[in-house]
Amino acid sequence: MDAGLPPSAATEAVLVKSVEMPEGSQKVEELDFNKLKGRPITVDDLYQGMKHMGFQASSMCEAVRIINEMVRSAVGGSGHRGARRPHSAPTTHPPH
Repeated sequence: MDAGLPPSAATEAVLVKSVEMPEGSQKVEELDFNKLKGRPITVDDLYQGMKHMGFQASSMCEAVRIINEMVRSAVGGSGHRGARRPHSAPTTHPPH
């Protein structure tokens, strides 16, 4: 083994020939900030742009989608995104 070369087991595992993705597969895409130039960038812009950036970003976006679905379900599908207030005690005071 040459001291200047990486171990052959590592190169054999990593340096393999690429193959075509199956038809219908989503390709990894970067977030193109040039498409957002000249206007404020929103959270939804980031969410939409990260959906296909790779495993971690895609997983984060899926988590956001699930949380949004849970919030919509918890507020009765009204689309209200504010936090729900826990049940509280009545605001009137009993007579002394």
